[in-house]
Amino acid sequence: MTYATPADLQAVIPDRDLKLLTDWDGIADTIDETKLQEALDDATAEINGYIAKRASLPLSEPPRMLLVVARDLAVYRLFANAGRVTETQEKLRDAGITYLEKVADGELSIGDETGGDEEPTSPGVVMEEGPERVMTRESLERF
Repeated sequence: MTYATPADLQAVIPDRDLKLLTDWDGIADTIDETKLQEALDDATAEINGYIAKRASLPLSEPPRMLLVVARDLAVYRLFANAGRVTETQEKLRDAGITYLEKVADGELSIGDETGGDEEPTSPGVVMEEGPERVMTRESLERF
């Protein structure tokens, strides 16, 4: 199971661009769905490599953030295969990898939008007494 589908890619990339990215010979007039699926499979494998430590795979209901990252990684692969990687694709890929690294390190949630058990927090400390205030209404009266 992949985190994104060819339809997800087609929703954000114009068909004419997908035709160019999947037709390396320049003879077809249609989108090569096999190449789209291969890019998505590769993106899913890369994502799984990062999140396997934090989640039991396969995920039954992947969070939307994984769809976004999978889509960005797949688009990068398509452009890289075509020899046309732009700065935008590199930035999106780098952002996705950074997100996955933070998930793997436990710094970020995998993107579960349902929340979870709240961590108990301490009620904090209330100071009843403290040092005398230096700036008061009276001391600032002349300013």
